[in-house]
Parts: sequence; structure tokens; C-alpha cells
Amino acid sequence: MDSHVVSSGCVLLGAGVAAVLTVLLKPTLPHVTCVGFATPPVLAGRALEATSDFITSVILRRDAVPRCTLASVRALLARLALDAPTAAAGT
Repeated sequence: MDSHVVSSGCVLLGAGVAAVLTVLLKPTLPHVTCVGFATPPVLAGRALEATSDFITSVILRRDAVPRCTLASVRALLARLALDAPTAAAGT
């Protein structure tokens, strides 16, 4: 008998743990899936692509947490650094 396991988590730690747990359980439970709400980016690159069939993340509008990757933080810091002289000159 095949059983279907669904892990779920909500906001930050719960959703991140559910996603990682699902990846770890997948080899022994092939029918495991995950639904996370505001899941933080715990996977990247090929691992992220490989889980697209069994991990779903629900994101509300412009929630920043699920989009807060290392690359997005670096881009934000670079943009703030570029804007800093302009802001300082206006004061």
C-alpha cells in the first residue's frame, strides 16, 4: 500500500523545516509533498528546480521573506550604496 504524506509549515521556520524535511524524506517516501506558507529560500539552483514537482510555496502579495535570497540582499545593498551619496547631498 502506497501512502501519501504531506508536510506543511507556516511562515519562516515552520515552512523552511517542512521543505527540508520533504527533501530528506523523498528517497524513502516517494509520494511525499510539501505545502509551505511564506517559505524562506532554503534551496537554490538545481535543488530548487528538482523540488518543483513536490514542494509548493504559497506567497501573499509582496511578502519579502520568501524572496529574501542572498542575491536579492546583495542587490538591495548595492542599490542602497548607490543611492547613499544622493540622499546625503540632499540633507
